[in-house]
Amino acid sequence: MNTAFLMGRKSFMDGRFSHPYRKETILAKEWQRGWDRAYFDQQKNPVFKHTEEELDRMYWDKKTEEWKEYYLQKEGGL
Repeated sequence: MNTAFLMGRKSFMDGRFSHPYRKETILAKEWQRGWDRAYFDQQKNPVFKHTEEELDRMYWDKKTEEWKEYYLQKEGGL
C-alpha cells in the first residue's frame, strides 16, 4: 500500500490527475491519499516543486562540486 501512496505523490508532482486503480479499492484510496498529501504539502510551500530524492541528489551534487573545487585549489596552492 505504501507504493500506491508514493505513486500518488509522484503523480501530483508529474501533473497526473487520475489513478490506475479501480474505484473504491484500498489501493485507489491510498493513491488518493498520497496525491492529496503532495497537494497540501505544495500549498504550505508553493516554491517546493522537487521530490525528496531530487533534493537529496541536488544537495550531494553541490557538495561534490564544492569538494572538487577545494581539492583543485589545494593542489594548485602546493
